[in-house]
This record gives sequence, structure tokens and C-alpha cells, in this order.
Amino acid sequence: MEQVRLLIIDPNTLFREGMRVLLSGTQFDVAHEASDVTEGLEVVQSNDEIGIVILDFTNDGSNTELQILTQMRAANEDIKLIVLTNEMSALLLARALNAGADGFLLKSMSSEALVACLRLVDLGEKVFPTKLATMITSGQIDPTAAEVRASSMKGLSEREREVMRCLVHGKSNKMIAHQLGITAATVKVHLKAVLRKLNVSNRTQAAIWAVKNLREGDRAQQ
Repeated sequence: MEQVRLLIIDPNTLFREGMRVLLSGTQFDVAHEASDVTEGLEVVQSNDEIGIVILDFTNDGSNTELQILTQMRAANEDIKLIVLTNEMSALLLARALNAGADGFLLKSMSSEALVACLRLVDLGEKVFPTKLATMITSGQIDPTAAEVRASSMKGLSEREREVMRCLVHGKSNKMIAHQLGITAATVKVHLKAVLRKLNVSNRTQAAIWAVKNLREGDRAQQ
């Protein structure tokens, strides 16, 4: 199994060492460490072999942390970004995903769950707690505070809404195609149309939009 090189960003040296030990013997190799996001950005910019970055948000997702997350994505569009935090915050989830994160995980999770999530992210899936997505959808917190784009459901076809529902659950194009009984190429066409209609630049931003707006739009059409 091909090794995936990781960068761990966390201010706690013992935590970084623990992650190295925890992941030893798996396909994930902790090749680099950094104590903060600024140092981590320098590592990403100088090492194009890094496959996944796991970074700790030391507070509630400061502008600096979010900007650097976006800069990491710009430095390497193929890199996978996972936010690791102690706090189950729907607002932080929305902000992190909107900045380009591929995963949002809690430090309280088990080692087995962490490895499973890393494998999913490596395969191109989006991983985040379902409970947090529910909090956003139910209106318990407004992700617009995280500068999430929102607009009317007007203009999205029923098939495009179906694709969006799958996107919210982190499904890949292949999985969406299988569920809807269409080809992966057709899924790409629908996604391209959705991005254009919502005026967003990637599927992550579209998924965040859908979490907040899809159910409201469906109810309005009933």
C-alpha cells in the first residue's frame, strides 16, 4: 500500500509525537511537524510530496488560521487538509470547510476512527461530524457568519438538488453516479452547472451552501 506523507501542525510537542507513534505501521507517514499554522504553511510551500495536513485550530478559527488554510490549498491544490479540534462547533466547521478543509475531526475520537477518516479523506471524501451538519441545517447556528454563500433554490433542477444532497454527505462523483443511476461524467456536468448557478468556486463551498439552504428550498417548493 502506497505511503501517504503527513504534516502534523499542533503547538503540543507531546501530541505531535503521539500522533507519530499512533500512525506508525499504517499507510500514513508523519514526515513533517510544525508548531503553528505559519510554520506549517512554509513546510507545505517547500514540500510538494505532502499528501495530508492535520492542523490544530488553537482558537475558534481565527482569520489568520483560515487565511493560511486557504493559502495551503493554493500552494498545492491536491493536498488534503484536516482540521483537528477539541470543540464541536458548527460555526467552526462551516468556516473551516469554506476555507478549503477536507475534514473536521475531534481530538476525542479513537485512533481506529482517525485512521479510517484519514483513509476516506485520502480517497477524496469529505469527513465531518454529522451532528454538526444537523446543527447548521436546523438553524441552531447561522453559518453566514462564516461568510458562507447563500441564495435562493430558484434555478436548480430536481436532479441538481439530488446531486447536492449527495454532496452534503461527502459522496464522491462515482458514489453519486451509482446512487442516482447516472454516469460519473453526467455528475460532473451537473456539478459544473450547480457551481455556476450558486456562484461558488468548488464542491466544498457548494456543500456548505446546501447544508444551510437545501431543506429550506425544498420546503418552499412543497
